[in-house]
Amino acid sequence: MTLPEMYAAAGEYPEIENASRCEFTVAILKKLYCSKKSETTAVLQYVYQHLVANKYAKHAAKIFAEIGKVEMKHMDLLGEAMIKFGGDPVFFYFDAPLSGSWVNYSKNLFQMLMTNINDEKDAVRQYRAAAEKVKNESLKLLLLRIAEDEQIHADVQQKLLEELDFWKA
Repeated sequence: MTLPEMYAAAGEYPEIENASRCEFTVAILKKLYCSKKSETTAVLQYVYQHLVANKYAKHAAKIFAEIGKVEMKHMDLLGEAMIKFGGDPVFFYFDAPLSGSWVNYSKNLFQMLMTNINDEKDAVRQYRAAAEKVKNESLKLLLLRIAEDEQIHADVQQKLLEELDFWKA
């Protein structure tokens, strides 16, 4: 397959500067960090998909694992940012604990890819919207940088979907 071996945008992630306690910012970060549509859920989903797909689609399984690693980096960045803005990176979205039921457990590769592509496109929109809401410029740049990664994830999986050509039968 001719997929790119790049799963994150080029360059370093922006450092958070001039952070001060801000509950509004922490709430935005917490949603991206551990809500139903979050980095934590994405990591769990990509780990599951890697394990399941490894039995019958090793190339896809590798892609899921590599994207999952980038999502873990995003979790780390968001957790660190949350601390800088006075939050605590616990795995609760306000009063709702993290739930494995939020993961899509499809074993069908086509369904995995379609779900992931849609989830990644949603993540791009979430990060861009969050960047518009925060006041801290360095956090805004970080959120936009993460959005670039999420777009790459959608594009890589779209390319894989096209190369597998599920419609030839």
